[in-house]
Amino acid sequence: MFQVLAKKHMNNYLKKLPFNYFHYYAIAVLILLLGISNYLFFMLYIPFFYLIRNYKNKYLVLIVVLVFLLYVSTYEKVFKIAPKGNTFIVTEKNKRRDYYTYYIRENFNKYLFYSNEELNVGDVVKLNYNYEEFTKNRTPNGFNLKKHYASKRIFYKLNVKDVEVVGHKFHINKIKDKLISGLDKYPTYVSMYLKMFLFSTDTFEEEVKEAKVSLGIIHLFALSGMHINFIILVLSFISKKLKININKKSVFIIFVIYLWFSGFSVSLLRAVLMYILFNSYKEKGLTRLDSLSISFILILIINPFYRFRVGFILSFLVSFLLIITPYKNTLKERFIVHLKIIFLSVLIASNINGKIYPLSLLTSFMFTSIFPIIILPLIFISVVPFLSIITEPLLNGFTNLILAFETNFSFKVPYQSLISIFVYVLIFIYAIYGEDNKMFFKRSIFLVIFILFVYVSPRLDFNSKIYFLDVGQGDATFIQNKFNDGNILIDANKGTKSFLDTLGDINIDYFFITHGDLDHAYEAKEIIESFNVKNIIVSPYDESEIISSLKGYSLKKSVVGDVYKINDLEIRVLGPLRKYNSLNNNSLVLQIKMFGEIYLFTGDIEEEAISDLINKYRYELKCDLLHVSHHGAYGGTPKELLEYTRAKEAIISVGKYNYYNHPHKETILNLRLYNVKIYLTSNEQTIIKRKYHFLIVKKGMI
Repeated sequence: MFQVLAKKHMNNYLKKLPFNYFHYYAIAVLILLLGISNYLFFMLYIPFFYLIRNYKNKYLVLIVVLVFLLYVSTYEKVFKIAPKGNTFIVTEKNKRRDYYTYYIRENFNKYLFYSNEELNVGDVVKLNYNYEEFTKNRTPNGFNLKKHYASKRIFYKLNVKDVEVVGHKFHINKIKDKLISGLDKYPTYVSMYLKMFLFSTDTFEEEVKEAKVSLGIIHLFALSGMHINFIILVLSFISKKLKININKKSVFIIFVIYLWFSGFSVSLLRAVLMYILFNSYKEKGLTRLDSLSISFILILIINPFYRFRVGFILSFLVSFLLIITPYKNTLKERFIVHLKIIFLSVLIASNINGKIYPLSLLTSFMFTSIFPIIILPLIFISVVPFLSIITEPLLNGFTNLILAFETNFSFKVPYQSLISIFVYVLIFIYAIYGEDNKMFFKRSIFLVIFILFVYVSPRLDFNSKIYFLDVGQGDATFIQNKFNDGNILIDANKGTKSFLDTLGDINIDYFFITHGDLDHAYEAKEIIESFNVKNIIVSPYDESEIISSLKGYSLKKSVVGDVYKINDLEIRVLGPLRKYNSLNNNSLVLQIKMFGEIYLFTGDIEEEAISDLINKYRYELKCDLLHVSHHGAYGGTPKELLEYTRAKEAIISVGKYNYYNHPHKETILNLRLYNVKIYLTSNEQTIIKRKYHFLIVKKGMI
């Protein structure tokens, strides 16, 4: 009786659901999320509510938006709970090259820490630690650790001093860990493919990962709808051959287990939710667009930070495209749809890779065509141990095929803002809503023009900028002159190249390496090999291992008095004045005139070199901005130096947590005594000074 009433109640409820209109709710939520990132997007509500003015439940759409705004605004406050005790259970571990990443729980709260010590899933550990929040992107357009881990509902990282295993408990992930470990017994390539497609664990070599990116086939190795469709085909085949009736509930359970195996991959979660929703309610009138829209909202309810995952964005964009542009299953039609997907995703993908690979238009179609009909079946049958001996050479051959087709032919493009991508998507929508495919190709010329404009945009920028990069306990400063004409890099600690990659196809006219310490020259070689570096300037007395390794790159040993001019920039070499016994004192000292101001860069010079500098130049040391020596170390910024520089501002490049306790208290006190405004990269992160054609603006990336 109860079941009959419940079914009747459910049927009545389903009749009231706005089938065919769920996309209104999804679009309303999408505009909200865009608006949170940039308030200008809230203007989209004006045309949106005008378009749905005749929809009978339009006020319900508004209520959903307001409720969702409240939810997104409070989500972090509710779930962001700092650790309280010192006992945790290990729930997951990932092996890196020389350390482990551990995910641990205290009650229902997840945290993360790194350790060289090997632990096991289920270990109960007692930790001596302090905790901190994850940092945002330290350099403009850089990787945002805070958002990345928030999408995993992790808000704190533990800095662990001591680890003690005090017990062991069963954890369900122990089963998964054992299964992954069991795959190590399989042949090498079978093991890698099974780990990837069963557990979403990527153990492929770095060169294979790079090749997948250049060929545009990274999506084939991300669990998604294609893998769900393959599983459905396999289950249907088994059902027919064995004459077993596999009902919907059984399929749903299999998918939920697969989701758990994959670590709840967001693209796979989208595919599973869509399948369950559509197959449960299609007879009631639910469409594929409805199932996509509901899945979009449900995933964001699970965790609003999913919206920052590229997999989430591309998964829904591509699925939306496939739903609104049905096609016949012919080679020509599939290729046209493939081109549309490439056009749609190109700018989002370029924000990850920093490049566009034109040949991927063809290579990705070729690999996408053969992958589901050849490679997926091979991976599936590889689960059977004795068959893995047969599939190993075939999977090895497929991997070698990926490496053989790898291409370096690419265009560097600058990182695109959300507004830029939005405009591009609008142009794309205009293109696909032509009368036919012929019209799409005609209108695609606007997409090509937009991409070309993106490529040449560094040469069209009339703004000059100085970036004092937050590269941790180290130095890197990049001066980007207007129209990409006169760019200067001073030092390059780890993290410099990833920032430069976001600027597009740029030249580096002068690369000054003040001295060969790792924290100043860690990525020097990599940058020289990756960019068009016209002049590499080093200290004449620098005999460090790093500088010696660069001798094949036409280094210029600059001496005191050398002057370099490029457009309205002038760089004068003030030091080193002689050869010192210290690598730090042998640092280049540069005086740069730009924007009508004078900047003094002092490398890592210490008391001896500073004393010589003052005796030699005295009143020539006056500057507007002082780049403080040696990350603010003791003795590097004496009062006598500040007496002659009379700097208004000082930049200290320093890591937030460093073993040297930089900057030293004396340095800060001296700077304050002379009323110098102090900027620390450890606090402000990357510090930018912009010069427009009429104005200088200072900005700290907080």
